[in-house]
Amino acid sequence: MRFCAPLIAVRDLHASRTFYEKVLGQEVTLDLGENLSFGNQFSIQANYEGLIGEEGFEVKYGASDHEL
Repeated sequence: MRFCAPLIAVRDLHASRTFYEKVLGQEVTLDLGENLSFGNQFSIQANYEGLIGEEGFEVKYGASDHEL
């Protein structure tokens, strides 16, 4: 088994996209509006709460709050 394509929840999709493209040199391979895939290696997702469909779920943003 090979782990691939982690999803990163972001507050600001545009700012995050700019960071990954301009600073880290990543290329968007799939743009689905609220979800962007970079080289099929990882994705960023805005509106993560709506994606999982769990009422009352709150995303906690921060350096030590993550899930793979």
